[in-house]
Amino acid sequence: MIELLLIVNIIIALYIAFGVGANDETMAPLAGSGLITVERIVILISICNFIGAVLLGAKVEKTIGTGIINNKVFPITLEITLIVILAEAIWLTIASTWGWPVSTTHSMVGAVLGLALFFKGFEAINLKTVSIVLLNWVISPFIGLITALILSKAISKFILKRVKGLRTRESIERGSALILAFAAFTNSFSRAGNDVANASALLSTVTGEQYLIRALAASGMVAGLLILGRRVIRSVGLKIVELTPSSALAAQATAAIIATVSVLLGLPLSGTHVLVAAIIGSALARKTKISLSAVKQVMFGWIVTFPVSGFLAILLTKIALYFKLIMI
Repeated sequence: MIELLLIVNIIIALYIAFGVGANDETMAPLAGSGLITVERIVILISICNFIGAVLLGAKVEKTIGTGIINNKVFPITLEITLIVILAEAIWLTIASTWGWPVSTTHSMVGAVLGLALFFKGFEAINLKTVSIVLLNWVISPFIGLITALILSKAISKFILKRVKGLRTRESIERGSALILAFAAFTNSFSRAGNDVANASALLSTVTGEQYLIRALAASGMVAGLLILGRRVIRSVGLKIVELTPSSALAAQATAAIIATVSVLLGLPLSGTHVLVAAIIGSALARKTKISLSAVKQVMFGWIVTFPVSGFLAILLTKIALYFKLIMI
């Protein structure tokens, strides 16, 4: 029975990882700049994601698996893991079907906290860690927006406004494109270390097989990117606002910095919302038209993902308990 439960957990975790890959917009600004085609970007992200997930995923895994929950009060078991990742999988399926770039991090943490609070109350959660994580979720998009806005204004004032002639402008855009590509790879590498925990954290905690579980989850992320990853990349990189290499640079560099700091600190982060906020900040600095409908779609996903995932986890647990499929 334990072996079967473990196999089911791994299958659903792979599905989660597939959804994470399919919903990955990390290099969207690079696509929006027109430097590299979306098809090539998908391949490059796949390589960065696998390496970043395996090498950088441990700290965020620990935060989700043992940091936000008091395991003495509410121990993480294979049954709990199955409920959480199943709730996450259902919500990601709904979001991906509609093309919403939602946060898998919000979904995972929402499902874990929802179950812990419902069955054991506040004593089951580590309030200090949860408060830090939630605060990071709230302020990181605003930091991304403001930082990208300032960087965009600085690039415009100190570099672009001093340009004389088309050749010089082309040279600057070409240089910006190269730096943009580096920032995009850094962002993808760091984001993978954050996002892989959404599929692997609880399984790694229960089994103790951190590297093996992360490698499996990373493989699922790569599969999702290669098969379905183009849709969200186009949605974020091409539909919210028009970008050039110099304008995309500020957004991509900002997202890369925030993602790297967060993953090194072990703080689960919604990289999706940071990147979108950074793109908006860059657009505001250049007084470029922003697609409000696209922004509203992202905001909707941001607001509802956390509570919906918690509700789904509780509902699934109630159904499983009613049919005596699990014991809590």
